[in-house]
Amino acid sequence: MDEVELRENVARSADTATTVLQHLEAGLRRSGFASASSGYRQLADVLLGQRGWLESHDVGELRPRFDAIGRQAQAIVGMLAPVYDALRRLSTMAGEDTIAAPLADAGPPTPTASGMLDEADVVERIMAALRDGERSASFLRTAVGLDRRPLASMLARLQAEGAVTKRTASGRPLFRLTLGGAARAAER
Repeated sequence: MDEVELRENVARSADTATTVLQHLEAGLRRSGFASASSGYRQLADVLLGQRGWLESHDVGELRPRFDAIGRQAQAIVGMLAPVYDALRRLSTMAGEDTIAAPLADAGPPTPTASGMLDEADVVERIMAALRDGERSASFLRTAVGLDRRPLASMLARLQAEGAVTKRTASGRPLFRLTLGGAARAAER
């Protein structure tokens, strides 16, 4: 295959992918999938709270209902997770600020019993955000769910540990995992 044929093949692949993704997005919008996300979050919050109550009050006859909900959710996650993973990987081609929302959807970092942020949770979020490549501080603030100062402090610590490097491009600080940081992120 010569270079002209290769370019034509790549163009056809890109056009086909665009069409497929447009159909998927349109179908999800028509079905109300995007607008339903807050309802599913609320459903999960309520049911998890009820399950906790159930466990603490020894109401065993209701447990099978919650087990069935869990199994159904696992089946749906099993179908959606591979698609989400593929789309997340594809989304990295659009530029750095386009994939902040999925990590932010996880909610704010977890506070410990003392009210301090759980450092392991914050580090895991930063590493996850940097797995796909170099990111700006503004991207990381959105993706990780931290204000400027706590994020800057954590990034400085990760730089000192040799897990993250920083460079400036067009006046913007950009962060990237080092080889050691990438290995550490892969372990998570």
